[in-house]
Amino acid sequence: MKELSIAIQGYSSLDYCVNLSGRIKSNSTTLISNRLVHQWPRLGGSPIWVAKGLKHPSLKIQILSWIGEDSESDRYLNLIKQEGVHLKGIERIPQMRMPVSMMIYEIDGSSTCLYDSGGVDYPSLSNSQFKQLRNSEWLCLTVGPWENTKKSFQSIKDETKVALVFKGDEKAFPKNKIGEMIERCSLIFCNASEQEHLGIPKKQQIRKDQIVVVTQAGLGAKMFMGGEEQFYNNQPLKINDSTGAGDFFAGTLLKEFIKDETSHEESLYSAFKQTTSMLEAREIKG
Repeated sequence: MKELSIAIQGYSSLDYCVNLSGRIKSNSTTLISNRLVHQWPRLGGSPIWVAKGLKHPSLKIQILSWIGEDSESDRYLNLIKQEGVHLKGIERIPQMRMPVSMMIYEIDGSSTCLYDSGGVDYPSLSNSQFKQLRNSEWLCLTVGPWENTKKSFQSIKDETKVALVFKGDEKAFPKNKIGEMIERCSLIFCNASEQEHLGIPKKQQIRKDQIVVVTQAGLGAKMFMGGEEQFYNNQPLKINDSTGAGDFFAGTLLKEFIKDETSHEESLYSAFKQTTSMLEAREIKG
């Protein structure tokens, strides 16, 4: 496979992940039964998990994102340097603190995400970030500031391919404005609960050269191509920490599609296997 450049755009964060011993109740204390990461805090945000799934010697991965100038942002950069991604597209914003996510997993399996976006408005794409976009053969869009998302897919070259790792976030992906973005995409990933927000295939038809993958809460995934729909089963996995699993799966499947060495079905099952291996290894580390 020849070397390709991929830009992944979206929010970055440092993540604090915990299991609780019970349900959260107002005006009371709930004990943490397990701090889920050997790295505290851990690299977070959709772009880094997509990048982890994409990792391959022939892929040059750029992350386009925004962090602060505080010590926690320094920590983020030190951690991400170890992942083999290029950093020219990560902008440091004065007066911004490092965005932080708190991933809270309750005893019944439900979860809550608390997010601190950094305390300032996100700026427009910089000249350096536009340069990374123009030099990339692929653009992978994840949850991020909508105006920057829109500028990105409108500014890239016609031959640049676009993948979308979708989240059902109205601020990041306004329902009444995402039609042009969806039309520009070659590959789209979302989960079953986000499919209605995405509006595919009810509001927007899927082209014959367009692939939409909808994950089904660990049970498998539906793949849509044009008017065709196929479900692929996967063995459920009992884990304490599913943070980043959907983004990692999207990255691995995008990598398999770019490599184009196997059928779509084989690529999907390879992505299932790689994601399971990542989650199982993380459970062992704690």
